[in-house]
Amino acid sequence: MPHQLEIFPWSDNFATGIEEIDSQHKRLVELLNKLAGHLAFQSEAPALAKVFSELTRYTAEHFSAEEAIWQHYLRGDDWEKADQETHGNFIAQVLAIKARETAETADEIMAEIVQFLTNWLAFHIIESDKRMAKVVI
Repeated sequence: MPHQLEIFPWSDNFATGIEEIDSQHKRLVELLNKLAGHLAFQSEAPALAKVFSELTRYTAEHFSAEEAIWQHYLRGDDWEKADQETHGNFIAQVLAIKARETAETADEIMAEIVQFLTNWLAFHIIESDKRMAKVVI
């Protein structure tokens, strides 16, 4: 039986109230917890290709959905530009981690992703997306 570890348990406190955005965040939280579970218990290692594929999917879906909301409700606002910059930073960080894939072990890469996603989810959801949702809803 696989061991479960939730270093970042989903909470209704993280919900923005925008179903599409919350669903995307939940998938990222699930990925984070799956990686943390593997690192803690050395069980069920996800393939790095699948991890990077999920991160790519997240960037495509989440960033386009979120930027469409910003465009509709807050076009030209300083928050919109700042949010787009955080999206660019996310992509750059994921690419930087992926570039080290051949020089580091899979567990080292997963640990970097866990650290990065923990920080991203805490600050992106709380600081940016919840603020956006207050304007939209």
